[in-house]
Amino acid sequence: MFCSFCGHKNEEGNKFCSECGRELGKTPPPNKESSGGPVDSSITRKSLKKDALNKKKGPLYLAYILQVIITVAVVIIFLVILGAILFQTATSTSSNEVQKLATLLVSSLGIGLLFSIIMQVITTLCNLGIFKIALDISRDQPSSLGNLFSYPIHNFSKLMKLLVVNIVFTLIMTILQQIPIVGSLAYLVIIIYVTPVLAILPFMIIDDKNTNILELIKQANNLVTKKRIAYYALIASFIGWYLLAIPTLGLILLWLVPYQTTALSNFYLSLKKEKVYNTEPSGLSDTSVVVISAIVGVVGIIIIVFAISFFLVSTKLSNASDNLKDNYHYDDYNDDYDYDYDYDDYYDDYDDYEEEILETQGEVTIGELSLYIPYDYYKSSITENAWERYWSEEYDAQISAEITEKSSATLRDYMTQDKNSNLDYFTTCSEIETKTINNHSWDTYHCEGTYLSGTYYAAEKENKIYYVYMEHDIYDETDTLEYNIAVPLLENSLAITSRNSSV
Repeated sequence: MFCSFCGHKNEEGNKFCSECGRELGKTPPPNKESSGGPVDSSITRKSLKKDALNKKKGPLYLAYILQVIITVAVVIIFLVILGAILFQTATSTSSNEVQKLATLLVSSLGIGLLFSIIMQVITTLCNLGIFKIALDISRDQPSSLGNLFSYPIHNFSKLMKLLVVNIVFTLIMTILQQIPIVGSLAYLVIIIYVTPVLAILPFMIIDDKNTNILELIKQANNLVTKKRIAYYALIASFIGWYLLAIPTLGLILLWLVPYQTTALSNFYLSLKKEKVYNTEPSGLSDTSVVVISAIVGVVGIIIIVFAISFFLVSTKLSNASDNLKDNYHYDDYNDDYDYDYDYDDYYDDYDDYEEEILETQGEVTIGELSLYIPYDYYKSSITENAWERYWSEEYDAQISAEITEKSSATLRDYMTQDKNSNLDYFTTCSEIETKTINNHSWDTYHCEGTYLSGTYYAAEKENKIYYVYMEHDIYDETDTLEYNIAVPLLENSLAITSRNSSV
């Protein structure tokens, strides 16, 4: 039994058509177009999509897969060539940096232009072959993968027509993008107006015998006149499928794009009135589909922009918060920083750690060395090498002192080695200079880093080196630090007064 709606042959006894699902034995509604009235746009849209879905599109699937493989291969080759140029330029023995930069720029632009031309030719060639296959499928004619390359090559004039159109359109759009406001508005208007014309133009070029390209463009524009909304409704009706490309990592596009191309081919045949698509029931009008899709698109863009902005702001605030934390400590005598730990982790590393909060500010003595320590600093005592530290959690600061036996090296050698070690953790360090403080010579320098600032002092007396340093988080309040951080003192005419006293 044949279906009265789609003409499919069904087995005897079937109640519904196995092809379109309609009840067998029923008479289809009269063709409105054959009786002089237009077919509802929603009926045409749904019918040509249903027809495209049911078509056997094997050659079209293979053609798209092959096009993807070719495109990826060309991109990889381009990246390899560009990488070789960058490497050769970077390793060039030329000492002229300006010349190297100019060579790199010219080479990159040349390779980029060549890549664009090659990609345009490959894309146009593949698309012409793909549209030919899709058109054969829509017309229920034999189709094969061989048409992907054989048709464009054997119809070189048609390939050149399509290539010229693509190149000219790309250049015009590129120029308009460079013009502020007016260019952007013109770009948008042209895209909306011209896209339907360019969508059916390849099919017209395939069907054309020997018409010049300008006349073909004029004919294509005449075909889509008053049908632009129908075109955009057809494209918009695939949005739901395209959303599935995200969870499927784009794999669904290998099925979706041939389906959409066949539907577009059906749309072209419908515009030519070569075929009538009226087998499906009516639904949302074309205008409704376009408006709903536009609203969904705008809302989607707003949500995406908001999500990205929220992520960036949250990340920035998180980074700022991390920068304010006490995130460094010393591993050993040589001032090896570890930025992954905080003060609590540091304290846990020492079994002989003692903690007491200073109740008053004043001097503390370590051997012959005396220090001025502000109020509210915590004492961390390490008896080894007569080394003591005092911490301020409120101001993210520390004052440390050490007395060591002098080696054969000079005091300046000691400070130079210390400065070089600190350059691994700071951005910049000042030159070492000698200052006379309370009639005694001190070597000193200052370092600044991304999170940390420090000042270092060293003095020599009786084959001993007195080493004192003060470090603090750069995000702390400078005025408060200037008042609270101590400056070292040495007894027996080696004293240095505190910063809140005159020197």
